[in-house]
Amino acid sequence: MRGDVKRYVQSCVTCQLSKPANQKPGGYLKPVVATYPWEFAGVDFMGPLPRSGRGNEYILVFIDYFTKWVEICPVREATAATAARKFVSEVFARHGAPAHLVSDRGVQFVSDFFEEVVAAMGSDHRLTTAYHPQSNQTERVNRTIKTAIRAYVGRKHRDWDLHLPLISFALRTAPHQSTGDTPAFLLYGRDLNTPLDLWLSPSPQYMADSVADYKVELTSALREAYDHVRESLAESQSTQKKHYDKNRRAVSFQVGDLVKLKAHPRSDASAGFSAKLAPVYKGPYRITKVLSELNYKLSRVADAADGGVHHVSNLLPFFTWDDKEDLECLPQQLAETNLQEQEACVPDEQDVFGFDTLFTEPDVHDQLAAAPTVGTQPPSVDSPVVTPPVNFSSPRADAHLQHPQLVRMHTHPYFLRSGCAGDSCLTYAQPFHAETRSFSQHPTHPTQPAHTAHPYLLRPRRTPRVTSGWDVNRWTNPYFALQFGF
Repeated sequence: MRGDVKRYVQSCVTCQLSKPANQKPGGYLKPVVATYPWEFAGVDFMGPLPRSGRGNEYILVFIDYFTKWVEICPVREATAATAARKFVSEVFARHGAPAHLVSDRGVQFVSDFFEEVVAAMGSDHRLTTAYHPQSNQTERVNRTIKTAIRAYVGRKHRDWDLHLPLISFALRTAPHQSTGDTPAFLLYGRDLNTPLDLWLSPSPQYMADSVADYKVELTSALREAYDHVRESLAESQSTQKKHYDKNRRAVSFQVGDLVKLKAHPRSDASAGFSAKLAPVYKGPYRITKVLSELNYKLSRVADAADGGVHHVSNLLPFFTWDDKEDLECLPQQLAETNLQEQEACVPDEQDVFGFDTLFTEPDVHDQLAAAPTVGTQPPSVDSPVVTPPVNFSSPRADAHLQHPQLVRMHTHPYFLRSGCAGDSCLTYAQPFHAETRSFSQHPTHPTQPAHTAHPYLLRPRRTPRVTSGWDVNRWTNPYFALQFGF
C-alpha cells in the first residue's frame, strides 16, 4: 500500500512539470582537450549594444582553445553572412582553418549558408546543446570583454567599438592562467612589444646566424612551450573539474527512457503570462539516441516530433504509474508540450484553475465594457476603451476636437488606454451608472457644466498626480466622479 501511494504521487503529471528539482544537476564536467593551436576554436555573438557612431551593434568573438588568442570584431548585424565573412577574413585568412569550430545553436550558426562556408574552409562545425553555454569557451571570454568595455567607456556608451583594438591587445599580451603564457608568444613565438619594452630595452634582440637556424630555434622553443601548455591545461582542467563535480551527480539514460525537459519560458506582459508561474519542466520526451555520456537526442511522446539534442543537466526522469500506461491519456495541455519559450501565453479568458464561478461580482472594467459605444465597431483587446455618447449640443463638446462632428478616436494622445473611458476636455451629458450599466440623465445627478481647468491638469494619467491639488486630480476630481458614477 505504501509503495502504491508513493508511486501514484510520483507519477502525477502536474507535479512533475511544476515542481523544481531539489537535487544536484546531472552530468560531470568533460573538458575539451586541445593539443595544438587552432585545433578547436569557438565563436559567439555579443549584443545588442548601443549603436555606435560607426553603426556597430554587435561583437563577434573568436577564440583559440589552445593558445587563448582572441579575435574581437565589431559588426553591424548578427547574421549568418556577417559571421561567415568575418570567419574567412579574421580567422582563415590570418591563422588558417581551425580543425573544429564550436558555436551555439543561434540562427546565424545553424543556417545553411554558414554551414557551407565553414565546410568549404575544411573545418568541422560542432554545435553545443541548447541552454548549456558552458560547452563553449567563448562565453567566458565574453564576460571578460564586457568587463573591459565597461571600464573603458565610462559614460560614453556610443564609442565602445573604438576601444576593442586595445582590449584585444591587452588580452593577447597578458599571461593566461590556464596556459601560464601569453597567447601572442604561443602563436608567434615571441611576445608583442609594448612602449615600455622599447624604452627599457632599445637594443635589438638576439638573432640567429641564419634563417634556417632561427627556424630550428623557434620550432624547438615552440615545441617546448606547447608541451608546457598541455601540462598546464591538463592541470587547470583537472582543478576545474574537481570544483565543478562537487555540485553535480552521475546521471545516465538508456534508449526508450521517459524524461522531462527543463523549460525556459519568457514572460509576456501583454498576454498576462509570467515565467515565474509557468511550469519549470515540459514533456514527457523519450530518449531516441545516446550521443555521449552527457548528450541525448529526444522525441516528444505526444506526436513523435523531434525534441532536439540536450545536455543531461536539463533532463530528469519522467515517472508513470506503470510501464504499460498509455501516455496519450495524459492531459492535452501537458502531453503536447505547447509551452514555447519565445511566444508562450495563456489567454485571458482561459480559466486554468477553475475559479470562474467563485467571483461573480462585476468590476469597473466589466461595467465599462458593457456600456454602449460610439460607432458600430465593438471594443477589442487592442483597444479596450469604451467611449460614451457625446452631447454635441454642449458648447464644450467639440472644444478639444476642433470639429463639431468629429468622433473621438482611440488613438488620441490624451486618451487613456485602460478600463476607464473618457477624456477630461469633453463633457458628457449622461453620467454612467454602474447599477444599470448605461448612460442616462439621473434626477440626482444633473448635467454639470464643463470644467474650465487647464487641459494639462486634467488629462488622463496612468497613475494619480500626487503633486497636484485634490480638486484637479484626474482620479479624485468630483467632476469625473459625478460623470462616471464612481
